[in-house]
Amino acid sequence: MSSHRSGFLSRLLPIVGLILFLSACFVVNFRGLRTNPPGFFLDESSISYNAFTISQTGRDEDGVLWPVYFRAFGEYKNPTYIYLLAGIFKLTGPSILVARMFSATLGLLASVLVGVLAFLISRRTTVGILMGTVAFFTPWLFEISRLVFEVALFPLILMLFLIQAYRLSKKEDWLWGEEFLLALTLGVLTYTYSIGRLFGPLMAIGLLFFRPRARGAQILRIWFCYFLSLIPLLAFHFSHPHALFQRFDTISYLSGESSIAAKTGQFLTHVAGNINPWPLLMTGDPNPRHHIQGVGSFFVVVFLLSLYGIYWCLRTQRNDPWWRFVLYGLVVSLIPASLTQDVFHTLRLIPYPLFLLILAIPSLSALMPSSSQNAWRWALFLSLIAGIMLQEVSFQKLYIQDGPNRGVHFDADFPIVFDAALATGSRSIVIVEAGGPLYIHAYWYGLLQKLDLSRLIRIPDAASAPPGYAVLTYQGVPAGCRTLRHETWFTAYSCGKVAGN
Repeated sequence: MSSHRSGFLSRLLPIVGLILFLSACFVVNFRGLRTNPPGFFLDESSISYNAFTISQTGRDEDGVLWPVYFRAFGEYKNPTYIYLLAGIFKLTGPSILVARMFSATLGLLASVLVGVLAFLISRRTTVGILMGTVAFFTPWLFEISRLVFEVALFPLILMLFLIQAYRLSKKEDWLWGEEFLLALTLGVLTYTYSIGRLFGPLMAIGLLFFRPRARGAQILRIWFCYFLSLIPLLAFHFSHPHALFQRFDTISYLSGESSIAAKTGQFLTHVAGNINPWPLLMTGDPNPRHHIQGVGSFFVVVFLLSLYGIYWCLRTQRNDPWWRFVLYGLVVSLIPASLTQDVFHTLRLIPYPLFLLILAIPSLSALMPSSSQNAWRWALFLSLIAGIMLQEVSFQKLYIQDGPNRGVHFDADFPIVFDAALATGSRSIVIVEAGGPLYIHAYWYGLLQKLDLSRLIRIPDAASAPPGYAVLTYQGVPAGCRTLRHETWFTAYSCGKVAGN
């Protein structure tokens, strides 16, 4: 092969790869969003409804003007995703499809940024394209980009932070604007998802790996700017004591009365469970809402590349500030999730797969052959790619096949029951709040049907339900009342003749 032809092919390959990557991602990313996942989970309705009210009035469902955090059932939801979705709804109006497309777009952008970081590290376009493709198709990241949850935004913000951190780690002189941008992305990360309230400060501490003796003043300036970004959080915390820890107290073992030694043992046990390769590569999160059952959350081949990347860092890059920071990030990414009762929780472990992907970059770059290298090197490299593709095809096949069957986990039956209540022509729809916050589903679906939401009446329990109205409840039907429709968790009933409009 002539050098001219070889050079032409080396320039053509990245272009063809980029076109194929974008085409595949576009098709896969927006395919089946109406039905997979099916329905709309309670948290998704809460986030979407509050995003709409913000887009219209600047107030949340409780009437609070421009809230720092959004009060919901049993917790306070994080603001970043909701405000961004509000901007989308301002243009499009409320829609389940639009909300899911928003999350899917965030996932696609995050995978592109993984590719950008891979290019910056390796200085090879092909490595960047391959790592972006791998990130996009990684089951862990793909699945959370199907959900209208705050966590869907977290990978994108984390990658923005890491790209800026990488750029600064390789520069001798840090400009003030660059320092401010790093602090800004770190601040946004802290507000994006609940684990960010711990993970953000841990990342800030990790900047000490960037030669603190030589760059102490710069790191202090970043910390100062980051602290300024936390003032709204701190003000909210002091004005709403325990609000930001309310949810954590219910899901963590730290609130128990066991000894410090016992809690330390639990923490180490949970760390071990979270780094266990079996759920990572074979079974994934046991919650069907977060993960399709029967397949792993991460590619086996990429995990092996990540392991070699860890070995390479420990052996040859111990004095490199960036790679020390990445190893530190990998370790601390396990801490927030390991403080809760669940083991291998996809959402709370979300930084972990991103650091694994970053650690795979040097391994992939080292293994990628040039056009002049012999056939066995190409055979090895193509075998690795084939292994990734095989697991990806298996995952996508299972996702397409079983994904739409998770309706019970996404409250897919609520619209059926809600429509049955509306079909009675009842002047008002009564919502029993005992048993769960059913009202937010009613508000959201009522909004989608352009229903006058003043017709929705919330009551504490079934005993206080007025006769002559359609009633929605999580609980059973009182004696003497007739069932209008019952599906899984939801029931619509009426007591006596329904009073029409």
